[in-house]
Amino acid sequence: MFKIQTHYKVIAIALFVLALSFVSGGKANAASLTVNSTADTTADDGACTLREAITSVNSAAVSGATPGECVAGDGVDDTINLPVGTITLGSSLPQMSDSVSINGQGISQTVVNGADSEVFENTGSGYDVSIFDLKIVAGRGSVIDISDVNLTVLRVEVDKTGGSILAGYGVESVSSDGGTYDVSFQDVYVHDVPSDGNSTNGISIGTITGSTINLSMDRVTVSDIDSVPNVQGIVITTGFSNFALTPGTVNADLQNITVTNINSSAGQASGILLGSGVNGGEVSTVAVARNITISDLSGLGSAALAVLGIAVGNNDTATTILNMTNGLIDGACAVSVPSIGPPTDGTHNLELNSLGGNVSGDPTCAPYFTQPTDQNNLTNIASTLGTLSDNGGYVPTLPLLENSPAVDAGVSVSGLTTDARLAARPQGSAFDSGAYESPYTKPAAATASLADTGQNTTTFATIAITMLTLAAGAIVFRRFSNN
Repeated sequence: MFKIQTHYKVIAIALFVLALSFVSGGKANAASLTVNSTADTTADDGACTLREAITSVNSAAVSGATPGECVAGDGVDDTINLPVGTITLGSSLPQMSDSVSINGQGISQTVVNGADSEVFENTGSGYDVSIFDLKIVAGRGSVIDISDVNLTVLRVEVDKTGGSILAGYGVESVSSDGGTYDVSFQDVYVHDVPSDGNSTNGISIGTITGSTINLSMDRVTVSDIDSVPNVQGIVITTGFSNFALTPGTVNADLQNITVTNINSSAGQASGILLGSGVNGGEVSTVAVARNITISDLSGLGSAALAVLGIAVGNNDTATTILNMTNGLIDGACAVSVPSIGPPTDGTHNLELNSLGGNVSGDPTCAPYFTQPTDQNNLTNIASTLGTLSDNGGYVPTLPLLENSPAVDAGVSVSGLTTDARLAARPQGSAFDSGAYESPYTKPAAATASLADTGQNTTTFATIAITMLTLAAGAIVFRRFSNN
């Protein structure tokens, strides 16, 4: 009797395990690979290196027979855990081809030095990639060039100081396979991206060929981006990758963003540029932006905010919309059909809208910042900002000085409870405008007039056209090969 009961128990357990496999779709548990060496080698020597770990995830194979080698990935959201220290690459890392999370020990603890190599890139599409808690320095091309996947970048610094002549961008994600993907950046600092003689961007997000990206950015700082021709701090477009002019969609949610020190010696400089371009169909780039600080732009033509679109054919539609709340904008605003490319005979829905609380210093912003809580035509905004520095949190910020017109100048934003440095909002009688929430209260005397919607539109149009000529390659994404 005991044997029969035991037999039934074994059958029951087996059926239970089988049922679980059906519920889980037959997938194995995710593998966790521990990188135990900062070397950049591939050898059966008892060490699991970053290079070997990526290969093990891609191939679902161990990196060697010696104890301490990388275990096999299993293709189900594998994790690669990096050690404290600096990993200096001798050549480009293998491109990732399966779901993986690469986790460091902290921005100041784990460093990947790209030297003259490309760092994190991928091949294929339709999976998830996450990069957490590390710093990437130098490197060739775009040091994070992850496309056609769900991408999460969290608590990461990209410092391209010392990068090779093939500079690329800081971070790039382009969707081109017709899929829909979520791309998220939180607590990310991108800076010191050099020029290779082409357009240079801090962060570049784009779609073509019917793809969709749902983008979110919170607590992101982009600074010190220099280029000979054209330069953008953050560029978000549909249809412009390699100037394809094919359909696509980007829905962007941006908050607590700082863009500063964006310089072009022979072209246009933009803080945040949104664009849509199509020759055969419809494109849409729509962004909601809250508490953005943009300052210190220089170039032959500069715009803190640029909204543009190209619809070539009679039946084509290009929609580019930026809805701004609590922006601190030290620079021009431009909404334009750029003068590059084929004639534009289609429909252009180009909008820069204020939802209140915006502070601007350039007269070109006044036609758009028309809410009673907006302040326009302010002089010397830069003089009311401190220097970019570590004021807490994970990214540097531009602090508001006590006399800043941005203090208590914002409107309430539901659900936004912290600033770019994780300090509480609000701290005074109201939200501050911009990415930094100060402890100060509103100055007693008014420092600016409210929105003036009667600006000289001829002057505005001249500035917009000059700035948005978009010389070839200005916002064209470039995907670099891994070699």
